[in-house]
Amino acid sequence: MSREALEEYLALFLSEKVRDFRLIDPREVVTGEWVRLKCQYGCDGYGMCLTCPPYSPEPQRTRKVLDSYTRAVLLWQPESWRDLRRVCADLERELFLSGYYRAFAMPSGPCELCDP
Repeated sequence: MSREALEEYLALFLSEKVRDFRLIDPREVVTGEWVRLKCQYGCDGYGMCLTCPPYSPEPQRTRKVLDSYTRAVLLWQPESWRDLRRVCADLERELFLSGYYRAFAMPSGPCELCDP
């Protein structure tokens, strides 16, 4: 899918769900050990969710995964970040069912969609 076609597709799917989105180059995403430290020493939910450290992929593995993609979508929904996880899951599913089998959502924060 071309960049323009993907932007149109995302605009249709996300128009009522997020305030904004951007297509970015995954190489622009910064990974680092400091992120895990922010979680370990700044979050009272540390170690309680499989999507958060210490269970989430380490920075080196995250970098390898990101480097295997040519496009990433950054979503912005400041009013309700908890709803954003559902939007990410729905978008991943929609893209997968449309033939984009490598679509993979990596939302931030603890997951409340299922029990660990």
